[in-house]
Amino acid sequence: MRTQSIDTTPEVERLQVARIRSFSPARKFASVRSWTYTLTSANLHAMRSGTPEPNERDIAVRFVTREYGKALATDFQTAVEQRPAWTIQEHDLLVAMIPVIEAFECLGIRYYLSGSIACSAYGLPRGAQDIDFLADIQLEHVCPLIDHLQAAYTINAQALRDAIAQRSVFSLLHLSSLVKVDVMLPRGTAFDSLVSQRAQQLSLIEGYQPIWIASPEDVVLMRLEWYRDCGANADDQWNDMLGVLKVQAPSLDLTYLRHVAPTLNVSGLLEQALIDAGIREP
Repeated sequence: MRTQSIDTTPEVERLQVARIRSFSPARKFASVRSWTYTLTSANLHAMRSGTPEPNERDIAVRFVTREYGKALATDFQTAVEQRPAWTIQEHDLLVAMIPVIEAFECLGIRYYLSGSIACSAYGLPRGAQDIDFLADIQLEHVCPLIDHLQAAYTINAQALRDAIAQRSVFSLLHLSSLVKVDVMLPRGTAFDSLVSQRAQQLSLIEGYQPIWIASPEDVVLMRLEWYRDCGANADDQWNDMLGVLKVQAPSLDLTYLRHVAPTLNVSGLLEQALIDAGIREP
């Protein structure tokens, strides 16, 4: 078995994984929120400390540029200039996530969570740079979706229409928390249909309704696709995926994984992942 850290022995990691299996999805998500807040707060504090008489808007624009790129930073700067009372608040995944989910559900848009939050919900929790959704948004949803979200997010109407036409991705930025939300459009493949059909609801937030999230098997397959497309060089993606395999090992549907992997051209990567996760022998 390949451990998540070179400093951890397999025996110690097995104990850690067994402990994490006992955690509820809500407890894992709470850890992700806490770690994300701590890391981002430290980064913002460092940026303030290095600037004489720091201006919060300038600090925020620099942060967004560094973390998410110039295009989103430009949209962000335009939005906050129109809001005299704007301030940075807590970098909280929750406050950026719920309005998007409620907008999707209000408009009848089929969605599910994926990405690092899904990996943390099923595997080993860690901080998340952003929130990833897949959502089946149609052109008729553009105007009402903007109406729902424009008060609290950057939302570029043309980028949204382009993403729908190209079946690609568009990004939102929650203005006060500086959390980015990436929304992928389904590509219309057989795998996309499978993932949507197999998505399940998990109680990620105490006292809030269950949230749609991709199944653990599909999270693994999506991570393998991403890893392949990165030229097999994204160690963080590999470790995220191994975390899901290790924690979910007792209940994983290996038959499904091995049936779908060839259609995605990731069979070899899947078998190596199963070896690294200690699920099969080399």
